[in-house]
Amino acid sequence: GTLHWVSAAEAIDVEVRLYDRLFENEDPDTAGDYRDGLNTDSLRVIERAKAEPGLATAEPGSRWQFERQGFFYLEPESALEGRTVFNRVVTLKDTWAKLVRQHLDLDWAEKQRQETERLEAVRSELRQHAAVPVDPLAGLSDPQREIATSLSGAHGVSVESARVLAAQKPLRDLFDAGVSAGAAPRRLANWIANELQRELEAAGVDAANAPFGGAALAELLALVDGGKLSATAAKTVLGELVREGGSPAAIVAARGLAQVSDEAALTEAVARVVGREAANAAAYRDGRTGLLGWFVGQVMKETGGRANPQLVQRLVRERLDDSVAG
Repeated sequence: GTLHWVSAAEAIDVEVRLYDRLFENEDPDTAGDYRDGLNTDSLRVIERAKAEPGLATAEPGSRWQFERQGFFYLEPESALEGRTVFNRVVTLKDTWAKLVRQHLDLDWAEKQRQETERLEAVRSELRQHAAVPVDPLAGLSDPQREIATSLSGAHGVSVESARVLAAQKPLRDLFDAGVSAGAAPRRLANWIANELQRELEAAGVDAANAPFGGAALAELLALVDGGKLSATAAKTVLGELVREGGSPAAIVAARGLAQVSDEAALTEAVARVVGREAANAAAYRDGRTGLLGWFVGQVMKETGGRANPQLVQRLVRERLDDSVAG
């Protein structure tokens, strides 16, 4: 399967409202008093959810898909109050109609009994499958399996990335050239198997005819690892590299994408934002700690989105906590 996750150390705090159907039955009057059919889970509020730092600069009213969760709307009214609130507007899969068709003539207890039996059957099947070893390299030829095994053993490349490199020689050639240029093998393999593959497909470019080499990928990762380029901006550079080629460092310079990690400069930006947002700073002092993410977003805007988000979050927290202590 695919894991979707957010780094707690780098994430921003947001409020998330999970809206669902107001009634458990599509025809609430059949239950007599409509209030008896209310869905008690029609709204769940997560006051301190974690979100990608890039959402700190999201525009009020913009819409986003959160992986495995649904589609969300950044509420403008809350943004005016200095709060970052995402409302779910559409779930990824609507199972209500199916449930109604299957259980319309059954009472709630019977529904629960059937659901419990179904879940137990699923668990039992999963336990049986868990006992059967899965070959992660299934489908590869014997030579390709040897290559994948060698990549994992010699370079510590994950089996998923090793599989991609073993199956596609042009990508493997880029990997070999990038490692020769000094890139960390495991990190480079992950970028090639995931980010680079995605950009190549989006641009309709064959890896064998890519207008850059492995050395350019090594240069790009060195910029990220050296704190000169954020991971988000690196993806922008990678997209241009796929389309036009060239030097990642030159692209960063030409487009002004260099990450700002100068603590003194960012401290000044944080001071300016907190100083002019006195009302929200006071609200933070009164316990509305969810405003931390909003302040981070304001500082990111202040710096044109080039600030180091992890550093900004720390400096904002320190500034606001100092104001609380004071």
